[in-house]
Amino acid sequence: MSQPFLHIISDYGVNDPAFGEVIQRLHAQTHDLNPHIYPTSTNFSDTIAGGFWIYQYLLGKNSDQSLFCYSNIAPRKEQIEAMSNNAGEGLKYAKLQNGAEIIAVNSTHIFSFVKPHLAEFRDINVSNQGTQFRSRDNYIPVVSQIMHGNYQSLDNHIDPNLIPDAPSSHIAWIDGYGNIKTTIRRSQVSFKPGSKVRITINQITWTAIVADGSFSVAHGEIAFAPGSSGYEDPFMEIFLRRHLPQDVSAANVFNNPFNGAEISIKTQ
Repeated sequence: MSQPFLHIISDYGVNDPAFGEVIQRLHAQTHDLNPHIYPTSTNFSDTIAGGFWIYQYLLGKNSDQSLFCYSNIAPRKEQIEAMSNNAGEGLKYAKLQNGAEIIAVNSTHIFSFVKPHLAEFRDINVSNQGTQFRSRDNYIPVVSQIMHGNYQSLDNHIDPNLIPDAPSSHIAWIDGYGNIKTTIRRSQVSFKPGSKVRITINQITWTAIVADGSFSVAHGEIAFAPGSSGYEDPFMEIFLRRHLPQDVSAANVFNNPFNGAEISIKTQ
């Protein structure tokens, strides 16, 4: 087995010391495996971004790679009233058809993007209460067990049909260049390359040119084109072709919308 690679996806915040505590605790319990550990931070409670990156990271698994994801994005919205003893969404286990494994708090869209690729989806027998920092205090022993090939904590099988589908027209992620990654698949787009569409995000509407790999857009124009994520059926992206660094980005044009915002696209 290859050296394991573990993605940690959470809404702790960029460079939040919570990542340091979780990684330190994980290293103490998995040091014999010498895993690579890579943290990714989403916005607070952003399960669309969390689910998107679980999909993108784990669907990229090589055949001989030992690949895991540990995710904790937990809005704790199962009930409106105050939750007793810090209880919240439960921890679940999933194995993909390519062998990648996920241990994640089951919040809204966390498993939505990988839903079509699940080989196994199960509950995990672990306490979900008793501490405000469940991802450090309660869940890491389970992550370590699974990374070591010990599945004794796995419980009932869960029907994957209970997982909500991935949202169809939302912002999945805004990258460091201000490009907007959407949840829209190329296969869902019927507009012809070169045609113009009206894109509305954040109550702001701009004209964009539908592009593909062979159609370029001029500097200063907004493009709606297949992006770098999504593999055989790429997710569409909205980007502003520009002269770096002085020009604004697509995110700036739409007044810096939040991840998960709805997108409306109509013919011009």
